[in-house]
Amino acid sequence: GVTGSVYQLTNGTGQLSQHLIQAAKSKVTTNASVTSIERCAPGAEAEFCVTYTDISTNAFHPETLQFDAVIIAAPLEIANMSLPQALLQPPPMREYRSVHITFVAGELSSVYFGAQKKFPGTILTPSSFGDKFSVIGYHGLSSDGHDVFKVTSIDPVSEETLNQLFSSVVEVKRLFWPAAYPMLQPSDKWPDFKLMDGLYYINAMESAVSCMEVEIISGMNAALLASEHLSPPTKPSAHSTITRYAPSFFSRINPF
Repeated sequence: GVTGSVYQLTNGTGQLSQHLIQAAKSKVTTNASVTSIERCAPGAEAEFCVTYTDISTNAFHPETLQFDAVIIAAPLEIANMSLPQALLQPPPMREYRSVHITFVAGELSSVYFGAQKKFPGTILTPSSFGDKFSVIGYHGLSSDGHDVFKVTSIDPVSEETLNQLFSSVVEVKRLFWPAAYPMLQPSDKWPDFKLMDGLYYINAMESAVSCMEVEIISGMNAALLASEHLSPPTKPSAHSTITRYAPSFFSRINPF
């Protein structure tokens, strides 16, 4: 089981990133699609030229900004962007799994599941079960007091299947993640975190474990690499102590 306590915010955990951005006083550009990351021409003010387009309008007017370091936080398999040709090692392409999420306010069917009086908090199925659903988990209460369940499936859950799984359905909300996580297959080729000096790839960690908790640590380590790249070299004194995070994520995470 998962150790420790699990918390949630009233208006969603998205507030964490919003407040972090505010605290850092960073400039954020939204509704932008990055099309290329290239090395700037000699004599430029920075090392990397990032070209993007504003996807909030139909007009195609690419703009380019210059940066001393770049951190990629998107799977390159679906990012549709070009990278510098002088990469240390081009990252291998991975196959990603599409996932459908269906939130249902209602009651589970005791006839379908053969339950007595109380359902478990999570219902799991093996792949041999078929394509009806992978996981059903209790999600909480709706604003009007109905139980809400989260149904995870590889394919869309049909209305017919919902009527089988639930004895009553009050409301349904559907989400689709075209690339939720990579297919975890044994491989001796992993993407590098450092694509080249000043260019770092957070999603490389997804080849081992794909979850937000691990991606947060991957992002932290990418930030440390970028900070090291941007910091001028210093000569430590005889009495100075340098502390670094261990390169092994598994020495500091217990995901189970």
